[in-house]
Amino acid sequence: MPVWLKGPGVYGIRRLASGQIYVGISKDVRARLHQHLRSLLANKHHSPRLQNAWNRHGRADFTFVLLERNPEFLSDVEKRREREQFRIDKFDSFKRGFNARPKADSMLGHEWSDAQNEARKRSNKEAWADESLRAKLSVKFKGYRRGKWTSASHAKVSDTLKHRHAENPEWRRNAQKWLHSPENEAKRIASMRSALQRPEVRAARVQQMRRASESPKKITAIRQTYFKKFNRESLGFNSPEEVDQACLRLYREGKSCRSIGRILEMDHKGVTSRLRRFGVSPERGRR
Repeated sequence: MPVWLKGPGVYGIRRLASGQIYVGISKDVRARLHQHLRSLLANKHHSPRLQNAWNRHGRADFTFVLLERNPEFLSDVEKRREREQFRIDKFDSFKRGFNARPKADSMLGHEWSDAQNEARKRSNKEAWADESLRAKLSVKFKGYRRGKWTSASHAKVSDTLKHRHAENPEWRRNAQKWLHSPENEAKRIASMRSALQRPEVRAARVQQMRRASESPKKITAIRQTYFKKFNRESLGFNSPEEVDQACLRLYREGKSCRSIGRILEMDHKGVTSRLRRFGVSPERGRR
């Protein structure tokens, strides 16, 4: 690979006979073209059209070209995307060339055929039905730490969604409509029930729910929700904590959990749980 290709820029993989081209962009063009070359020689390139042309005509019919060099590509993501999109549109490399996507860094605008969708669905189902595959993936990703969300990552995702919505205002509405359609809701419920029948999934889900239930924020939110749901304000209380104090006071006056529940219009188990928040274990047999 020529040394002069090293550095940031927009590059192309051009077929000499037809002039068809694949357009890409990278902070290091030379290294990225090496990756393309390895994928093509291994018959695993992500662009089927480029791979098929490479297999049919051979390496001698292709050349690597530097279309544009700009040091701003090192830091400005939007600039990189803009210049790559400019070259894709200029050469019409999606419809007439080898690019697999019509938009830079996005599958937006690409329409999958019914046959492709069915093939992907069938392939995914066959793969995930294999218990050995699931076991291998479980071992592979066990202990894998996912990246943590930061204010910068949240802002980046927000900007991306705003950009997508600006390009197609109906995108969000259509996505919500599709996600909450009756058939998708039924599929989601069926898949969750099927997954929970597996002991390892059920155990992991139980542990996850227990950890969530022990979260102080979660507990506070649930207590506030139930306070409003059962309209405790109508009894003269302003917060869940005041209800707790009332239960403790009535219990110390000698009333049982059931009688306290009748007074405060709640189940006796709810009274018991409130008393235990103060470290009080209710006595059995009290009337």
